[in-house]
Amino acid sequence: MSDGKKGNTIDMEEIKVSITTPIYPTEDAERVKEAVKKLFPKAKVNISGPFDTYDRVEVDLLVCEGGLEILEKFRKRIREQRILDTARSLIYSGGMKFSLNKQSALVEMINFKEKAPLGTINIEIEDSDNKLIDWLAPETEEGSPVDRNIEANSE
Repeated sequence: MSDGKKGNTIDMEEIKVSITTPIYPTEDAERVKEAVKKLFPKAKVNISGPFDTYDRVEVDLLVCEGGLEILEKFRKRIREQRILDTARSLIYSGGMKFSLNKQSALVEMINFKEKAPLGTINIEIEDSDNKLIDWLAPETEEGSPVDRNIEANSE
């Protein structure tokens, strides 16, 4: 997808997305996987472990890695929930690292969270040219996204 403006396209091959979350012994691994898949349905999920935590609890670790395609539903939900400004602020201020509440994710709701008793869904995005934030959560004017013609380019 290109509009002829090379400066406004995101090279999909330059985007790296990593999603991780602990799975505690009191949690059902399938439910945690379902929570991640509700917001990131194109993510390929791997579960490994157990690993010891700092408080000597054994946890499994759910890990997903991929590219821009993983973020498509998440991007859609940011708009549907009308949280563009909040999402942009939290994602950008965190250096493209942010955490989401697992329970909210189960019902396809985005709830940014720093800490939770059973851990959070942690997302880290590598974006070499810093254009992804304008595609994922653009600036707004009077509640509407400011169109910067940012498109994904798979070439």
